Amino acid sequence: MRLGPSVGRRPHWYRFDLNLDSNPDFIVYHDLTFGGGTNPGKFKPILEGKTNALLATENRIRTGVPTSTGASASADQTTGGASYIFLRIRKDRRASGLYFDRRLMKDADAVWYNGDKYGQVDPDFMRETREHLASSPGAAKLRTKTRGYGGDKTAATIVRNTSNEFLIKDSLDMLKYLDEFVVNNKSERDQIIKAFKDNGITELRGRPIETYIRSLSAW
Repeated sequence: MRLGPSVGRRPHWYRFDLNLDSNPDFIVYHDLTFGGGTNPGKFKPILEGKTNALLATENRIRTGVPTSTGASASADQTTGGASYIFLRIRKDRRASGLYFDRRLMKDADAVWYNGDKYGQVDPDFMRETREHLASSPGAAKLRTKTRGYGGDKTAATIVRNTSNEFLIKDSLDMLKYLDEFVVNNKSERDQIIKAFKDNGITELRGRPIETYIRSLSAW
């Protein structure tokens, strides 16, 4: 493993053994409106909180960010999921939401599931899940499919289920890892761009902020 850039404010390790080249379309995705609300309505508090990051429930409580911005904050605290950011792996960008640098799939602390497990990270549950998956058809090719192990074929299997779950520990710095913000229409795009600029962000990594925001609808 090698030390990679920090996720949020913490250092993390990239896996050297996971090659993403054979699945170039896979991307890390977060649905801002899961559980209700609009993209601008859910996104503005993130910027206004000055964290510029997606925060796990525990970090939101610690920093004073309302937990109402999450979809299942109370339930997450019973599964261990309150320590993680909930993401999915997609192979297209046809849904509105945040799309992040695919290198995050190599984060050694990430937890992968091929279905929605509500952020369950209890060691016994994870071991049982690995054993169940290991007995499923095709397991000889896939090895285990939790905690990010298993390589390219594992990723391909996980992404077939649109309810797959990909968990990042603690926080995710949007200014470092945002690849694209897909919104539903021009009005949402204008609101998101204004929110960035109102908080002093006019560009990310040398590109104008406008180039990161794409609308699904015609102009």
